[in-house]
Amino acid sequence: MGKIRYLDEEDDFDSKGRKKAKKTKKTNKANSLTLVELISFFKLFKPLLTSKVVLAIIGIAVAAFVVLFCLKDCSTKNGITIGTDDTIDETPQVITAMKAIGQWEFLAISDEELVDTVRKGIISDDELVRIYYGTVRLGVDMSKLKDDAIETKGDSMTVAVPRIQLLDSNFIDEALTKSFFEKGKWSDKDKEKLYKKAHRMMKARCLTKANVKKAQDIGRQQFDNFFRSLGYKHVAIVYE
Repeated sequence: MGKIRYLDEEDDFDSKGRKKAKKTKKTNKANSLTLVELISFFKLFKPLLTSKVVLAIIGIAVAAFVVLFCLKDCSTKNGITIGTDDTIDETPQVITAMKAIGQWEFLAISDEELVDTVRKGIISDDELVRIYYGTVRLGVDMSKLKDDAIETKGDSMTVAVPRIQLLDSNFIDEALTKSFFEKGKWSDKDKEKLYKKAHRMMKARCLTKANVKKAQDIGRQQFDNFFRSLGYKHVAIVYE
């Protein structure tokens, strides 16, 4: 017996472009620092943010950027210069900040497995049946992001992100494990074998191509929303 349940796919939307050789985009130092600080903000408050809160924060941030841009534009027209016109490449800073995010979860799958084992006896058979509960989490490890993962051209961005993977192999909650039926004497070693069997069954049930694709689609949407909030109109996400 096995039951599978998808948890809220947006619960963990909390966190967080162009090769070093390319330096085509002009920006000022103040804007570069704001970009990195914004990404760092998502990392710092990642455990506390829900998808609605993140979207609200992104909306406020975008509105603030628009206001600052308008103020700067108006000041320039009146002969007042704000900031500097240095040509800089902000990509290394963005890459560093994104690597610091660590694991970014896109899909969590709650599952339960009923596992049994039988030991043959001369007079009667011994049997052990246990129920295991766990949550399989799929996402990307941003620490594996390559230094040349981001390419930008005008208002377009291409990002090569790490592949979708199992974020934690210890996904069975042993505190919730229950003995459904037990006949005979069973050692800790016997129960450990049953645990490993449940682990294999749960992993096979949850780590499927369909679920990996689902996690990829959710990831693309979250990456797209995040980078669009930074001013990029066209964002292409490619999984390694």
